[in-house]
Amino acid sequence: LDFLLEFYHQKDYNKKSKKEKINILEQKIFDFVQNHLQELTENELKELKQIMKNPYFEATSSKVLLGFGVLFLSYVKDKKYYYIPEDVLKIIQEKLTDETIEKTKKQDLKLLLYACHINYGLISKKMFGDIYSKKHPNIKNMEEILSSIEEQFSIILIDEEEYIWPNYYPLLEEAKEYVHKPINRSYNDLIQYSLYIAREFEEILDILQDGSVENQQFLIKTILMDYQKKEDIVNEIAINYSLNLKKTEKIKEKIEQLASIRYWSFGGKTYDEHKMNDFVLSKKPENASLESCLKGLKEETKNYLFEKYNVKDIKSLKKSILKSFANENFTSEEKKDILKEHNQVYKDSDLIMPYDIVHAYFFLYSAQNSQKVFIPKEIEEELKLMDSEFDEDIDYVDVYMTYNGIIEKKQLQTLLKKYHNIDYSIKELDQIILEHNFTIQGDYYSVLGEFSDFEYETIFKPKKDREYKVVTQENSFDIDVIDYVANGIKSLLEDSKKSENEKMEFIGTILMLLHMSSCKPEILKELMKENSFTITKQTFNDIMSFINENKNDFPLWAYNGFTAKEINTRSKKKKIGRNDPCPCGSGKKYKNCCGK
Repeated sequence: LDFLLEFYHQKDYNKKSKKEKINILEQKIFDFVQNHLQELTENELKELKQIMKNPYFEATSSKVLLGFGVLFLSYVKDKKYYYIPEDVLKIIQEKLTDETIEKTKKQDLKLLLYACHINYGLISKKMFGDIYSKKHPNIKNMEEILSSIEEQFSIILIDEEEYIWPNYYPLLEEAKEYVHKPINRSYNDLIQYSLYIAREFEEILDILQDGSVENQQFLIKTILMDYQKKEDIVNEIAINYSLNLKKTEKIKEKIEQLASIRYWSFGGKTYDEHKMNDFVLSKKPENASLESCLKGLKEETKNYLFEKYNVKDIKSLKKSILKSFANENFTSEEKKDILKEHNQVYKDSDLIMPYDIVHAYFFLYSAQNSQKVFIPKEIEEELKLMDSEFDEDIDYVDVYMTYNGIIEKKQLQTLLKKYHNIDYSIKELDQIILEHNFTIQGDYYSVLGEFSDFEYETIFKPKKDREYKVVTQENSFDIDVIDYVANGIKSLLEDSKKSENEKMEFIGTILMLLHMSSCKPEILKELMKENSFTITKQTFNDIMSFINENKNDFPLWAYNGFTAKEINTRSKKKKIGRNDPCPCGSGKKYKNCCGK
């Protein structure tokens, strides 16, 4: 609900009840399908028509349609099933005609024109046509298509080549200075980036409290035209608008969050894409070491790395690079695939990116009119170790106790040795358990303090013959849901007159019930009665609603840490790769967003 409210640019939604959120969204979605369907692309509308006929249709545009709240997703026998609510469907059936789809072609062109402007400034007519034609391979006459929006743009002749410029932007003279050989990008990539920039600019303009065209142009000129350091951008905005300290700090926060800005002066390249040319070695390194690769760089590039990593010599630089690389978030498949790239021709992909080159993780060298990838032996070893070594930051004892509630001493000892190469004696484990403030009871460890026969029967006995969930780098963060639920309930209890300690005890009880898969309304009411914990009926309902939304993601003690969702589907959760789109919907790569 919150994501949808943000998508529809609703403010202060955190202060609203669930019922209020639903009412707002209902009206927004009805208005969208009634009046704004043509804002979707031709392809998205065609897929929407297909889904209306066949809910199992594999929709590539499903994220956009889900984002508008037009489409919903469920699973039927592990198969994706898209559905449209009946009241929304009724409006779509009336509004989604062939004529609507034809209108979107024009909208599609305008959107691409805007996207190219944001990415490149000026773009050649030929390149514009090539991008659009690849997206719409059935297009026969590009001139005819362009004529449908001829009032939207001008043709500018530069060095006998035709360029397209959107008429509604007054920065043409500045843009003429930035006609460079542009980097080729796909239609979807250009659109996604332009929408991301538009949203970020909108938030900056909200801080400035002025969304005028002039201010939009100022941001484009200041941020997108030519590279400058982020602190210089902040200063320029602050001076231009005479901002006070509070607003300057807000602008600084927004600018620092901007990821992978593409610059007109670099032909639509990011700083990393532009800078990576300085990292090409003249020949293949004779020595496979990282130090040898670094020494082969130009002095100017070495100085750039010294400044980047805040060091003064090659040996310190090498240590800093390896430490930085160890913190990168690779999937197992990415590691294997990267190792295969050694001495292969470089392809700009999500495998080895300009980001990796300018961080000196991998190097390029010139060979037979191409550039090949070189992986230093230390980086290669680190990649191999990442598969076998575990993150030292993971407290395995703590996570296994959180997963299991009650566990036999020998079982915990076996899990640590078998899967993590951690060989504790029982005496050492006893000491660690006490340091974690857990309890030792006979041959068992417990998170509950002294556990009763009832707790033994309901938590430990069902474990027999059941698989234990093994802690990995990927799933160790599953327990974050516990903090999320605890904080969510705490915020719902904000108006309660109980003390903080009483609230925390109450929340602890709820968490315990969730681990035991027993957080039912009647049980919670009985516990509240026993502990004289009174809250309003509305707060109780809100808490139960919140619990029901999250209970399937909660580690269950009787199932050795597996969640209800995992038990029901028995499908492995796919790890988010560092170069995957961030699941928060920002449009950024995971490593540049939540992965930080």
